[in-house]
Amino acid sequence: MGDAGQLSADYLKGGITLRCGQDEEQFDVSALVPTLPTMLADWLHAVHQKQAPPVTVQDGLATLQVVDACYRSDANGAEILLS
Repeated sequence: MGDAGQLSADYLKGGITLRCGQDEEQFDVSALVPTLPTMLADWLHAVHQKQAPPVTVQDGLATLQVVDACYRSDANGAEILLS
């Protein structure tokens, strides 16, 4: 969310929280929802239909950059800026 806010998910209890300034909004999402099988099924469907996948290589790379920044931030105790 960058400067506009923060989005966080609780993978143990479920739920997503969106924070923008002093405002906070909760979304009820079950922690039991199996997102990986659904994403893989969508990807396989796109392959069979010769369509673009719903999650692109660029999406995957961006996700890994965020994960890497989280680990580096934790290790260094500092904010990591993404471009």
